[in-house]
Amino acid sequence: MLHDKLHTCHNMRKNQILEKQLNNLVHNLYLIQFWVQIFTVQRSNSYFEYSAKFEILVLRRSKHNNLQKDDICNMKKHSVSASAGK
Repeated sequence: MLHDKLHTCHNMRKNQILEKQLNNLVHNLYLIQFWVQIFTVQRSNSYFEYSAKFEILVLRRSKHNNLQKDDICNMKKHSVSASAGK
């Protein structure tokens, strides 16, 4: 009985860790896709179009992926400098 409870608890903890790792992986993949878009397709857009697309991208992905506010702020800073350097 006790062994079963411990086993269940251990499995739940393991699942939480795996879920967190998976979320981190998905988050990183989104970031990679985001940067690829910046330096290819979106370089030809005007800054305002680019900003609007960026906002939509971040909002859409933050729902799925719980992006941290700091990450979003950092990405915005980088995006401004990237679009200014065109």
